[in-house]
Amino acid sequence: MSTSLLIFLAVLTAVSAVAALAFLRWREQKRLIRARLTIELSDQIMQQLDAASTLLPWLSASCMQYFSELIISNQRRMSEFKLPVGNNVRKAGMQASEWIENPPNNSQAALPQDERQAKTIRKALQQGIEQIKRGYQQHQLDAKKAEQALHELRLLNVRLVVTVLMSKASAAITMNNTSLAESQLNKILKTLAAIKTPTNELSAYQQKATLMLSELAQQTQPTSTEPNRLAEAADLIAEEDQAWKKKHF
Repeated sequence: MSTSLLIFLAVLTAVSAVAALAFLRWREQKRLIRARLTIELSDQIMQQLDAASTLLPWLSASCMQYFSELIISNQRRMSEFKLPVGNNVRKAGMQASEWIENPPNNSQAALPQDERQAKTIRKALQQGIEQIKRGYQQHQLDAKKAEQALHELRLLNVRLVVTVLMSKASAAITMNNTSLAESQLNKILKTLAAIKTPTNELSAYQQKATLMLSELAQQTQPTSTEPNRLAEAADLIAEEDQAWKKKHF
């Protein structure tokens, strides 16, 4: 076998080895990209489902539809990229389709007054706001839908905060803790002052907090009607002094 042939075979072997290694790396990189995309889309779908499910008693049908559209859009992307779909993601898609076909008729349930329960809803609100923003950035929701959903979620957050603060203020009044009650009521007014167009419910809370503060202020003012003996004594001395002056001068 000639030297030239040996060199050619050696070069060919080296090139083949490099090409095989590059192919393996490319395939591994592609696998990692697909794995990351699967996790990312699955996480988004589950967060969207969790937020919508938790906030369901207080969200409008249109806002529920927007969350459903996000879930179905992300599930469609997984299908287009031929990514593996787990049972949880599949069930989320079915639930989203159900919400779209049969919009929930919510009766605007009362918000929890307990701070611990409110934290669960607050977390879902933050999660929902993040997902709506991401959906808009990824062109899954248009500007009008995203703006409407964000406005509703932020108002719900204000309602939740005010409900908890009002509960704390009422409890403080019951325990005769005037300073704590005033602090909570002032927080309510500060929170509501940031709302440009408050709802009737929030306006009612604002009026109630203002009235409660006024009543607390009246309670802390001196209300004793007993005669002030020191003042009377001073007046008596002044009268006697004037009488003595008249008598002697």
